[in-house]
Amino acid sequence: MADFGAFVELEPGIDALLHVSQISREHIEKPSDVLKVGDEVTAKIVDFNPESQKISLSIKALKADEERTKREAEEASETKTAYTTGDDEAVTVDIDAMIRNQKSE
Repeated sequence: MADFGAFVELEPGIDALLHVSQISREHIEKPSDVLKVGDEVTAKIVDFNPESQKISLSIKALKADEERTKREAEEASETKTAYTTGDDEAVTVDIDAMIRNQKSE
């Protein structure tokens, strides 16, 4: 731990820096306010510099990616509607795709 970030051991002998600004969306004074030595964290690699052998991590970026993926999935499911045919078979229709196809014809 350092005031500017936490060093994370990815594998024995391979460390990465989780900068204090990349731990949370909320302001954190120092990593030890929310993390302690030995904690396991899940983070995204946001920078890798093989020449200087430095790896930068971000919990904040990972959470943003997860939220974007979830939002995109929700938006995609909102444009699909399930219909029941005469033989009670459920059919999923992508309304946006149908509209795009109509416009291209």
